[in-house]
Amino acid sequence: MGSIRSMISIVAHHGWGIHQLDVNMAFLNGNLKEEVYIWQPHRFLEPWKENMVYKLNKVFYRLNQSSKAWYMKIDEHLLTKGLRRTKSDHNLYFMNNEDSMIFFMQYYKMWV
Repeated sequence: MGSIRSMISIVAHHGWGIHQLDVNMAFLNGNLKEEVYIWQPHRFLEPWKENMVYKLNKVFYRLNQSSKAWYMKIDEHLLTKGLRRTKSDHNLYFMNNEDSMIFFMQYYKMWV
């Protein structure tokens, strides 16, 4: 939250524009790098296969690997587009040239 407050104060001080986007399904775009297996959901148990598990191909909400998988995907994309990650906050990226400056910050709303 400290980085978010700092960015908002810098933007306000310079009179720059700010754009915010809330991506509700961002985590679902992550790709799993490791093998993850889950038990069958109780409502979807297949007869005679109650002790079998599913191998996941994609992430879903509340999976421990979801945020890491999404971060790795967006990090790779932003770096290939020329943005640089700051050393103090790995969720804050920037790019500047003679005409403009871009800051990109991502943050996660934690589900309780």
